[in-house]
Amino acid sequence: MRMKKRSTAICALFLTLIMFAGCTATPKTSGSADGTGSAASQPAGTAASDSGKRDSLNVVIPVDIGSLYQWDTDDTWALCVICEIVDPLWRTSPIDGKLEGILAEEWELSDDYKECKVKLREGVKFSNGDPLTTKDVQWTLEQAKTRPWCARWVGNFEGVEIVDDYNFILRWSAGDPNVLKYFAQNSMNILPADYIVKVGEDAYKKNPIGTGPFVLESWTRGDRIILKSNKDYFMGAPEYDTLVIRMIPDSNAALMALEAGEVDVVCDLKPSFKETVDKNENLRWEQTASLMFIYIQIQNQKPPFDDVRVRKALNMAINREQLQAVALGGGGKLTPYGISPYAPQWSDQDPLPDYDVEGARKLLAEAGFPNGFDVTLTCREGDYQKPASEVVQANWAEIGVNCKVDVMEKSAQMNDLIAGNYQLGWQQTTDVISDGTIWGMANDSHYWGGNGANRAFYKNERFDELNSMQKIELDSDKRMAYFDEMKQIYWNDCPNIPGFFAPITCVVNKDLKGTYAAMANFYRFEWFKW
Repeated sequence: MRMKKRSTAICALFLTLIMFAGCTATPKTSGSADGTGSAASQPAGTAASDSGKRDSLNVVIPVDIGSLYQWDTDDTWALCVICEIVDPLWRTSPIDGKLEGILAEEWELSDDYKECKVKLREGVKFSNGDPLTTKDVQWTLEQAKTRPWCARWVGNFEGVEIVDDYNFILRWSAGDPNVLKYFAQNSMNILPADYIVKVGEDAYKKNPIGTGPFVLESWTRGDRIILKSNKDYFMGAPEYDTLVIRMIPDSNAALMALEAGEVDVVCDLKPSFKETVDKNENLRWEQTASLMFIYIQIQNQKPPFDDVRVRKALNMAINREQLQAVALGGGGKLTPYGISPYAPQWSDQDPLPDYDVEGARKLLAEAGFPNGFDVTLTCREGDYQKPASEVVQANWAEIGVNCKVDVMEKSAQMNDLIAGNYQLGWQQTTDVISDGTIWGMANDSHYWGGNGANRAFYKNERFDELNSMQKIELDSDKRMAYFDEMKQIYWNDCPNIPGFFAPITCVVNKDLKGTYAAMANFYRFEWFKW
């Protein structure tokens, strides 16, 4: 098989057949239906600027940045900034989760998914002028095998064989349908091997360089990071000269700065601000569903929750339209299972649980609780959990369940969930690879408690078997069939109460083009233009 560029139509077919194909995240796509792919074209919105346009973009993020080194942090916003400086071989689109080639120009994946022949783009340089070669790829990926934040992406990875300066082979001990997506994660960017060896890792952390669209100019901790446009960027330089990342945790202060024209973009405002933004003709509200699944974890080993009738009654008694309207401001995405809307296993045809108060009361009576019972639901202050708890509390009162909402500090609540010291508790998982395998792990008994996200301590042997099978199944149709059966088991057992994929928002100056709300808050700010 030899890789060739193809049209958008063929790319769509390819995505249907092999879900992690090399198609772009942005309007122009390329790829083929034969298990090979080619790198993305430059996305719309990154062309050179017209004369008279503004020469800077000022962006507000809601947290302080602790590190600009990809192997020292798992913070979303830090990695968002880091990925403006460094590039990966592949990247998943921040808009729809599809895979695109970045430093990888061409690739050919073997039928057993154990080997991938890759050709690097030629002529790419790090911002210090050093050329990118396969030596940098080999050094980075060998280092990744030893780094904690990369552990889940390199479990079966054996190493890199260099063919020449621009061609190499990746090898794995076992096939995995998501293997290229693992190497597209934000801790897997390709770093400058010779430079880091020369200056040392500590020095690199203070002044990171890469092949990305921006170069670090200055970093005032707790205040701002200033990045300058990389005029030699191989995908086309950003159309403005300076990207300023402001760190303003207070949402009101951030919005005031935007209204005053001091900044141009504010990321991650809660939906409660939408009405204010909509009244301002100089601003535009961008919103989408995120990859963050927020749901109620049920301790399946504790009575009365070891009775499926009780779990189903609690699930049936939630008015999800009310939940979405009140807790999410009408945004986000309700879900019957917890598979993300960007995963190939998502289906708009999958029904949400029926809101059935009488049916819930009947199930509770059958389970021996005709008058309901008392329960404690734990939650965190942020992340939509508290307002969602208040909706659920009122809904359950209709079936006689007296719910006490216990608002806890994040780490304390998480420790209780891991240990199983709770009755009901809100939990959240993030589908970072846009695939149902993340959902599978959250319900597999091999990932109980401290071993993973199955803090319901739920066990169904058939579900576990199917989850093991889907993780290595390379036939997309067979893999989808496994997920269909897993969905039915989950529906029947109701191990937890599915909630929603939270909304993601971005508020921008109305004159900006190419803007969007990123499904995981990983923005490509070089796509924004005046």
